[in-house]
Amino acid sequence: MGKKGIKREYVCIEGSPFNRGMIHGENLHAEIRELIGLWKKNIQRNTGMAAEDFITKFLNHTSYKTAVEQYTPDLLEEVKGIAEGSGIDFDTIFAFQLLDELILNAGDVVAHCSSVGVNKTENKPTLIGQNWDIESYIHGFQTVLHVKEEISDLESFVFTYAGLIAAFGVNNKGVGICLNSLPILHYEKKGLPVAYVIRGVLENLTREDAIRFIDEIEHASPQNYIIGDSEKIVDVECSSGKVVHFSIKDSPGIVYHTNHPLVNDDYDFKYLTLLKEREEGVKSNKSYHKAVEYLEKDSGTRFSNLQNRLGNFSAGEITVDRIKSTLSSHDSPEYPICMDLGEETKLATIVSTVMELSDAPVFHVAFGPPDVTPFKAYKFSDK
Repeated sequence: MGKKGIKREYVCIEGSPFNRGMIHGENLHAEIRELIGLWKKNIQRNTGMAAEDFITKFLNHTSYKTAVEQYTPDLLEEVKGIAEGSGIDFDTIFAFQLLDELILNAGDVVAHCSSVGVNKTENKPTLIGQNWDIESYIHGFQTVLHVKEEISDLESFVFTYAGLIAAFGVNNKGVGICLNSLPILHYEKKGLPVAYVIRGVLENLTREDAIRFIDEIEHASPQNYIIGDSEKIVDVECSSGKVVHFSIKDSPGIVYHTNHPLVNDDYDFKYLTLLKEREEGVKSNKSYHKAVEYLEKDSGTRFSNLQNRLGNFSAGEITVDRIKSTLSSHDSPEYPICMDLGEETKLATIVSTVMELSDAPVFHVAFGPPDVTPFKAYKFSDK
């Protein structure tokens, strides 16, 4: 990889939603323009179409903006501000927010993230954490946005990369969220995209309000969300047609997840077809069968490794350091929890996080594979 250092690891954005976006766009102007160029190159490589033509076609055949206007209109203004501040047209910046939606509508079932949540105990606060795995070309463009709301004292630390409104984060009320894609579940060309779901959750003051938001919105893309506050964590598997709560019966107060659904059976039509074809011994779409088989092995192996590392401990024994060690592990060389950086298109762990959800939240972030990248601790009292 040519890029090794992080270009801008922290940006504070405040004021009106549009102004927050302007600050984001202006402060990360060069980074956004460079990353958009790499993103467009990746689109053309994967689709064979000029990126501008693909973006126009994609937006014409989907209607995510309607749900954004309905559920998170302030974030639409923030995206408009990013476009203005970076000097890139709105349609391109809007499409850039649709990470999971682009992947799913392309028919891909690529997913490789691992997450953990642990309830508060007498000796430690509620903890949630995850590795976020994406193409290696994103490395170097990661940043933490410190979002300050205009008309309240609500603040959030949001991990993302230049030009994107959110990947995951925590607010100063102790509400935090992690996520994993569940690509074999039902998705739609409408509904609220994942990045907006993350920021929408972080606009809530309590876990209960955050879960209510998750229950009430129309989901565009299937995801597993671990949401916590200073008291406990809740895990929900969401598809476009169903929201189902998940827990691990043998491990009270502990949850871990990878990229296959464990309780939600609202499957995508292509996956239902695959299941039927498996029974009949045929493969009408061999590439899809191969991709799903890989997902099942990869996600299943990582889930088993999470279980092996965490399943024998009580909630009180799972500390920040134990989660960091788990997220840094390579127990399976072929399907590791922590993925090394590589060539541009290779999936890699570009960030790892552990969040301490308390009255004074701490956001631990490693800007790269956590086995070789030190964690930095962000506290609202320091900023």
